[in-house]
Amino acid sequence: MSIRPLFRAAFPLVLFLLLTVTVLPAYAHKDHKTVSSVAAATQTTTPPVTHVKSEQQAAVPPLEAQTQNEDPTTFFSWLGRFHPVVVHFPIALLISAALGEALFARTQNTLFSNAVRFCIWVGAAGALAAAPLGWMFAGFRLVDDEWVLTAHRWAGTTTFMATLTLFWVSERTFRAANASRTSLRVALVGVACLVSLTGFLGESLLYGIDHYAW
Repeated sequence: MSIRPLFRAAFPLVLFLLLTVTVLPAYAHKDHKTVSSVAAATQTTTPPVTHVKSEQQAAVPPLEAQTQNEDPTTFFSWLGRFHPVVVHFPIALLISAALGEALFARTQNTLFSNAVRFCIWVGAAGALAAAPLGWMFAGFRLVDDEWVLTAHRWAGTTTFMATLTLFWVSERTFRAANASRTSLRVALVGVACLVSLTGFLGESLLYGIDHYAW
């Protein structure tokens, strides 16, 4: 095979490569100039926003200033911070007491009856601690800025008073021989509903009233 046919076959490929190397960079350089001019025009026409950002930062007070505007921490407000921890005990135990009484009514097993009395004792003790801590935590006022907080405040206070009534009815029932448990069961259902409502309102303070919306 001679060299001439090979040269004729390779000549178009070489010509294409030369055009690619010489022409395309020129167009790329032209496009680069166009993009650079557009960017320069944008920079010249767009006003600086640094002063807007500084004004926005000035409109928002720093964290230290916000902290200084709040009420100073006192011993009672510090104790009130334990309210979210303590309140879980009366909620769980008083509802468990109602469940235990339902199981006792069905099975007549004294194990459930003793569990009901124990849960009422410990739940009442928890309510005795949680209610004053709640007032310390939210502040000693009758009406709050948010209606949910006001509702939670007075629902919790009502639940505390109902729990003391439940404790009194429970002791009368358990200490009397062959006493009817109707009053105890009515009180348990009422307290279980109140403590559930109070817990829902307390949770709504954190997650919103429509937290359980479908």
